[in-house]
Amino acid sequence: MRKNDNVQFVIEGRKLYLEKVLVETSVPLFFICKDNRNIRYAVLCTDTFEFKYVLIQSYNEDIQKMLKMKISMRELFNRAVNDVYWEVEVSEEDGSDIVTIGSIIDIPKEYLPDAVPYISTDLKYEKTINQDVFYNKMLIKAYKLYLLLLFVIDILFTQNQNNIILTTITILSGLWLILLIMKEIDRGGKR
Repeated sequence: MRKNDNVQFVIEGRKLYLEKVLVETSVPLFFICKDNRNIRYAVLCTDTFEFKYVLIQSYNEDIQKMLKMKISMRELFNRAVNDVYWEVEVSEEDGSDIVTIGSIIDIPKEYLPDAVPYISTDLKYEKTINQDVFYNKMLIKAYKLYLLLLFVIDILFTQNQNNIILTTITILSGLWLILLIMKEIDRGGKR
């Protein structure tokens, strides 16, 4: 793990930055990293003397479930995006880490925590994850509504050639949808 520029690892050309340490002793044992695209990675230290780590790309929803103690740390790793993991051996020199990729089903079981351990963390970080999950769900809902709106307008357009009216309806509907989504995001989904 590196300390310069907050870059912890470089995986397939993506720089991973430390976001939150969840378990530590003299060194961080289990933590979350984030790349420039805001994709999160769960990282587990497998050797504190030789600085070896196992990383997975993780869904925000799964991190949220782990933080709420609905799934264990082991279950989080078993739910890796694309069922892959990276094993990283950090070298003394920056940029020359040894990185291997493998299928999550082939990950040595001794690397993973027991089936029981759950993580408890500060509420502020849990809130950050919850907001990201909520934001993703809102974007999906907005996209579905937008596609439905386009479908309805397409049907109307093929039956009626009033372009100005349909364009106005489309623009107003889109603005109304954006306002609703922004209002919902500001509220944080709380009712």
